[in-house]
Amino acid sequence: MICEKCHCKQATEKHHKFPNIKINRELYGKLLDDDRNIQHLCYGCHHGHCGKVWHYSEREFCIALQIEPRSKTELWKTY
Repeated sequence: MICEKCHCKQATEKHHKFPNIKINRELYGKLLDDDRNIQHLCYGCHHGHCGKVWHYSEREFCIALQIEPRSKTELWKTY
């Protein structure tokens, strides 16, 4: 598979569009590993050598997975 960012190197790593950090893992569990939240990148792109890596906001993540937000912060927002 080719890197989804630079489109020239072999993708060797999986990048979580919505970050795989403790609080997100507590809120969303295995949903973080859903294919809709994974981007296949080469080492250079994943570690910022080819520019900044893009992340979903919680709202974007929930829209992509068609689920309701779970954090208190996002629940209080109105759009």
